[in-house]
Amino acid sequence: MLLNSLEIIDFRNYRAINVDFDPRGAIITGDNGIGKTNLLEAVYYLAFGKSFRTTHDHELIRFSHPFFRIAGTFHKGKENISIAAAADKNNKIFKINKIPLERLSELFNYFKTVYFSPADLDIVTGSPACRRLFLDQAIAQYDPVYLDNLRSFRHTLKQRNALLKTKYSSQEKGTWDDQFIDASCKVISQRLDYLEHFIPLLVEQYRQFIQNREAIHISYQFSFQLRQNEFSRSAFAEQLRKNEFQENLAQRTLTGPHLDDLEFTINGINARSYASQGQARSLVIITRLVQALLISHNQDDLPLLMFDDVLSDLDQNRAKAILQLLQDKYQILIASPFLSHYQHLPLPIIDLKKSI
Repeated sequence: MLLNSLEIIDFRNYRAINVDFDPRGAIITGDNGIGKTNLLEAVYYLAFGKSFRTTHDHELIRFSHPFFRIAGTFHKGKENISIAAAADKNNKIFKINKIPLERLSELFNYFKTVYFSPADLDIVTGSPACRRLFLDQAIAQYDPVYLDNLRSFRHTLKQRNALLKTKYSSQEKGTWDDQFIDASCKVISQRLDYLEHFIPLLVEQYRQFIQNREAIHISYQFSFQLRQNEFSRSAFAEQLRKNEFQENLAQRTLTGPHLDDLEFTINGINARSYASQGQARSLVIITRLVQALLISHNQDDLPLLMFDDVLSDLDQNRAKAILQLLQDKYQILIASPFLSHYQHLPLPIIDLKKSI
């Protein structure tokens, strides 16, 4: 789906702005603090129903104003689609073609974007929660059914944790254990299936762009020790039984997808601890690239790619190689104050100094 236009009212530093986009995308430039990232954030909000910088919508409203509004028009095949969002300090509403959405997860069926951010370093070097968030969002865009399974899992986990804080009966706990095992296995199975596609493509793309002999790999790290390195429902159920005493003490669930992790390795060494800044930066950019490629392979729609000045950290040849692969296939938005870094690209320039 191609972004045709974007209207922003009282969002972040924007009072009101209308921007039209070329099907190829644009280089969004201007001085630091002018609102380049804020514009990308507005686009992201239409795709995910939330910001990538805050969980509180009221922080997105321009100072002293009651609400913000974002509206985008899109082109998908022969169809024109509009997505609009508005939020005040207490509520928000989304509309597709002027029809209110019942659930924000419906957005994943319409508009997909992959956001390349300086904060993406956390995917490699940050906490396990950062990697789980990346994996969950990537799978949700690849297969929207995953959102329903993830939502069911989180509800069951919440209920089971609440139970562990009470004087429960063995029958009651057995019922919640069965539901938790079923919900966990669905989430884990979809994660493992996604990684079966993701890992070979990551290895291939990394070798192509980095052009050295580094061997990279990703492995899924379970929250318990597997027998013969094979996950099964029975093994998971057995671990829950083993954890019963510890869970009663902790009053929370100590095994499950909410505690699993991903491990990135370079030449067999954990990248979280030992990767250089350059290695980690290259790895996360290729990781996001593979996320986009898998969305493209699985569906008849291409995601919008947004680069928040992350390519300037790579050497010019690598950055140029990545963008040359993408520019004839994807619509690309690049936000950067350094216009000279991207002038070789055949992309229109949006100078926010002239637009605001």
